[in-house]
Amino acid sequence: MNEGILTDALPETITAWDECKKVMGLPRGHFLFHQGEPAEGLYVILSGFIKLYRTGAAGDLQVVRLVGPGGVLGHRSLMAREPLGATAEVIQDASFCFVPGNLVLDTLDGDPAVAWNMMRILARSLGQSEGRLLAVARMSTGARVASLLLEYADPDTGLFMVALTREEIGQVIGATTESVSRVLRSWESLGVIALEGRSIRILDRPALVGSASPA
Repeated sequence: MNEGILTDALPETITAWDECKKVMGLPRGHFLFHQGEPAEGLYVILSGFIKLYRTGAAGDLQVVRLVGPGGVLGHRSLMAREPLGATAEVIQDASFCFVPGNLVLDTLDGDPAVAWNMMRILARSLGQSEGRLLAVARMSTGARVASLLLEYADPDTGLFMVALTREEIGQVIGATTESVSRVLRSWESLGVIALEGRSIRILDRPALVGSASPA
């Protein structure tokens, strides 16, 4: 279970969550939930990556964020008593912990520590969303691609840990597939990154950090 949620929780809360939680796994291409469905519980990602996205009336897709190990999903809609506002698709084989919604809501009413922890998680998520909006408005495509690679690259190997297509990278940062491909090919020719199918490895981190600066 995510340590952030249950930090300083009452012993009975920890026991109840341990007894009721379900640990499950799904392969790439499967879904945890779909936009518009009832919010039935809280999901804590244990491994893998999830793409959270919204679909507009015209069928256009907007990626809200990528969620990796330790990330939480479903909490905002559950707490607001609203249908789920986005779809959660597995983009890298994932395992996750599911906690039923009635238990989560009862816990928020009866355990102040968990309620505060959830508020902090929501606040961090809001801050990240605001940061992404500013990035789209103020940063070049190259800077946005560089920031994404640096955020999700293994610090030791430089390997980009999320197996995304060029189209998916574009969806995440708000750019076209063509512009993403151009940026990646340019960096490959300069020796900044290495491309092997969907795999991307950072070879020159300082150069990529420089590219991530706002234009």
